[in-house]
Amino acid sequence: MKKRRQEGLGPGSFDRLYREVLAPLFKSMADVRASNTSYSMSDALKCGFAIFSLKCASLFAFRQRSQAEDSNLGTVY
Repeated sequence: MKKRRQEGLGPGSFDRLYREVLAPLFKSMADVRASNTSYSMSDALKCGFAIFSLKCASLFAFRQRSQAEDSNLGTVY
């Protein structure tokens, strides 16, 4: 019998990308903020990434949306 691949562990899965690339990258970022911060730099970066990834399905969609929003703001103001 063939072994079934567990969901989220495939070579192109988001879970794997996050676990093997993004999380270590976020942890490696230097924190140059004041020492009285409440959240780690890693947690702040994870929150920013979550907001970005939930807003648009891809970087291409984000860029298209940003250009449209810039155009709208330029027209209004």
